[in-house]
Amino acid sequence: MVDTSATYPDLAALVAQVSLLSQSALALAQRSVDIQTQLPLAFQAAVAEAVAAALPTPNVWTSGTPRTPDEVDAAHPPGSGDDVAYHVVYAGREPGIYSSVPQSDAQVHGVPAAKRSRKGSRREALAFYRLMYESQQVEKWVESLPDA
Repeated sequence: MVDTSATYPDLAALVAQVSLLSQSALALAQRSVDIQTQLPLAFQAAVAEAVAAALPTPNVWTSGTPRTPDEVDAAHPPGSGDDVAYHVVYAGREPGIYSSVPQSDAQVHGVPAAKRSRKGSRREALAFYRLMYESQQVEKWVESLPDA
């Protein structure tokens, strides 16, 4: 065994201090558990309720009526943008087809279980939307605050 006391004269004192601090932390943690188990259940429930009240209230999502494929087709008439990719949002704020990522992002951002698919043409996007609609996989989600 190598004698490090000549090289590191304070090493033994530091090791002893770390050991003492570790034992103190362990004792405090055990005391905390002991106190928590002795608290009446009613007090524990009151603390949990106070903590829950302090947290922000999550928004509630409810389903709405999505646009029909014919309504989506009418909202996106053929035009100069036919050579761009289309993004089909089939579960989001306003399901439909969108010609840019930012537009489709706005429809799916923050929505639980949002779904979209990228298609190469308007025709392909409309066909995919119609298929999802007819198989009842198009979901419109509306965000609202929960009742207080």
